[in-house]
Amino acid sequence: MCRRTLSRKDIDESQGAVGHHVAQVLVFAVSVFAATILTAVWMPPAEAQAGPPMKLIQTIPLPKVEGYFDHMAVDIKANASLLQASTKGRWK
Repeated sequence: MCRRTLSRKDIDESQGAVGHHVAQVLVFAVSVFAATILTAVWMPPAEAQAGPPMKLIQTIPLPKVEGYFDHMAVDIKANASLLQASTKGRWK
């Protein structure tokens, strides 16, 4: 079995590589922090709702549907609502 003794040069080179990696991580962390602060400062404030709240016009009973709706869409051109219900793992 051959043992190699580390020289001072080997130790300095390994510490240099670790130091370089730490510096890269630090630069990345500061960049992310700066981007977050700049985004928060320049982000326009949220605006309140422009018109009155939605009003319930009609309810449609669905007697054969049990469970819940998890996919919903609106077709504005056809003036239709598209719903997909899930009951016991099956789609209707």
